[in-house]
Amino acid sequence: MSDASISATINILYLSEMNHNKLMFLEKRFEDEEVVKRLWEKDASLWTDDSKAKDGIIKRLGWLDVIPKMQTAVPELMIFAEEIKSNGFETILHMGMGGSSLAPEVIAKRLTSGEVHSDNLNFPRFIVLDTTDPDAISDIEERIDLRKTLFIVASKSGGTTETDCFYRYFFNKLETIVGAEAGQQFVAITDPGSDLENTAMDKRFRHCFLNFSDIGGRYSALSYFGLVPAAAMGLNIKTFLDDAAKAAQACAIERPVSRNSGALLGIAMAMLAQNGRDKITFIFGPELQPFGDWLEQLIAESLGKENKAVVPITGENICNPEIYGDDRFLISYSGQIKYRFSLRQLHDSGHPMISISTEGRFSLAQEFFRWEFATAVAGAVLKVNPFDQPNVQESKEITKEVLKRFVVSGILETRNPILEDKHISLFGDFSGTSLRAILTSFLETLRPGEYVGMMAFINPNQKNSGILQQIRHQLRDKFSVAVTLGFGPRFLHSTGQMHKGGPDNGIFIQITGDKTCKLPIPGREYGFSDLINAQAAGDFQALKMHNRRVIRLHISGDLFSGLKQLQEAIQDI
Repeated sequence: MSDASISATINILYLSEMNHNKLMFLEKRFEDEEVVKRLWEKDASLWTDDSKAKDGIIKRLGWLDVIPKMQTAVPELMIFAEEIKSNGFETILHMGMGGSSLAPEVIAKRLTSGEVHSDNLNFPRFIVLDTTDPDAISDIEERIDLRKTLFIVASKSGGTTETDCFYRYFFNKLETIVGAEAGQQFVAITDPGSDLENTAMDKRFRHCFLNFSDIGGRYSALSYFGLVPAAAMGLNIKTFLDDAAKAAQACAIERPVSRNSGALLGIAMAMLAQNGRDKITFIFGPELQPFGDWLEQLIAESLGKENKAVVPITGENICNPEIYGDDRFLISYSGQIKYRFSLRQLHDSGHPMISISTEGRFSLAQEFFRWEFATAVAGAVLKVNPFDQPNVQESKEITKEVLKRFVVSGILETRNPILEDKHISLFGDFSGTSLRAILTSFLETLRPGEYVGMMAFINPNQKNSGILQQIRHQLRDKFSVAVTLGFGPRFLHSTGQMHKGGPDNGIFIQITGDKTCKLPIPGREYGFSDLINAQAAGDFQALKMHNRRVIRLHISGDLFSGLKQLQEAIQDI
């Protein structure tokens, strides 16, 4: 294997003597036990001894050899891309959740910044819909011309509730405008035999791309789920896959493991998590932040289970070393000149840090594969199955029950608030005479090495995201803890697994709000506002079932005023 095939260098800048020795031990063990070879041979015993679980894992390892399969599909994807371009579509609306939408979103944002090689000339703009908030859906609808929009419906199972509802809403809208030709503006990506495949045939979709059934959603970036939308938005698919193949080749190195960038990353993050450094903190410039969103899902949903977790911290501003506790493990990519001084301070303060040096340019295709491989390796070290998501399904089932009760009774919320303070009503098991008092009581339950999870079931627009980020950093700086921020229901397919399946080392603040518009869902007895409220209620119940510390803040009236009230209350603590 020539050095030219190695697409990145992993530089471990600081480890304690104990962690350094353990890393050396694990590298030697991996070589002695031929772990890299066995992973490529799809040996499920790397993760579990349970025969039933092994069968499930074997059915989810297709991502290892998907690159050559997709290379044969390049002509098909190029024809599809030219067809979309020549038909005059102005917008692509991609409708999916979790692994079905995150990779396309990352690719789209990298294309916009000009950092992913592309022949993107006069291709449609790309919008991702992955929220059930009716105000957000209405905002998107106002931004597009339905007649000139291509709708991509992406769901592995074909039965993802959110994706199905998105499809029903927009197909019904378009059908009233163009009639029986509505299907020609829809493209499906799904597994063979799914309900979505049947729908695509019945409604005469323009295309239905059938993915490989042995690939799970969060490992599907380099399959049809990632590359169909990428082709439609103008990405040079051949070059992209050639790049990905370099990372796969580098991750095939068996000896020494230290030269296998994917294996080394996986060993390091699992080993440090076992030693208490379980908050893997990514230091990205703005241009790489979309990639952080994809990484967050991959790591949290893959490794947050069986009372274990590696907690990904993305989207966080870099801060002074004294704010970071001894539960942090830092990863940065080379070339971030504006952060050089801060990184040096963090390094000098003794925080474990890895710098990833890429050759010449950051390659999104290479990083997709490298981190998939690293996460699978970390699962082998931690002895967790990185290819299932049992607690995601759990929340879905609770949400279904909530909706069933709503259809019968017309009522979603049955519990009474513990306090009403101006714009905010509080729900949970904590008491106090004001918002500030209850938040103080709640936050005082934080123990060293824990984190705060903020979960917002509201419109994820720039205004709301901005103030929530301010609140996030406010909590971090005041309590010196890691703070995550996720918008529902998107995070349910990501960090939501870790919240319930990981260890009890997080406290959770759920934020809900009134909706200004009511959007019906054709063929359903509930609308989008009912759906997102049921998803919030279902997640709250699931967290309580796992004895997690959680409170809910419901904002009535003006949403931004309620968020400002929350910000001021935290400032006064």
